[in-house]
Amino acid sequence: MAEDLGRLAVDLLDHGPLPMPSLALLVRRVHDIGMSGWFAAVIFLPYIGGLIALIFTFIPTQMRANAHGPAPVANIPR
Repeated sequence: MAEDLGRLAVDLLDHGPLPMPSLALLVRRVHDIGMSGWFAAVIFLPYIGGLIALIFTFIPTQMRANAHGPAPVANIPR
C-alpha cells in the first residue's frame, strides 16, 4: 500500500506539471494556423487526439496577420 502511494507521488511530480504548458503551446500553434484555440481540445480525444495534434504541427503558418495577431513568419529577417 505504501509502495503504491510512493509510486503515485512520483508519477504526479513527474507528469503532473506537463499537461498545462503543453496545452498552452498547442493553443498557440492552432492560433498560428488561423484556427480557434478550442481546436486544441482534440488532444483529449482518446486514441486520435494525439495524432490530430501532430497533424496540426505540420500545417504551415499563415503568412498574414489573423484574428490572433501578426504572422510570426513576417518577423523573420530574410
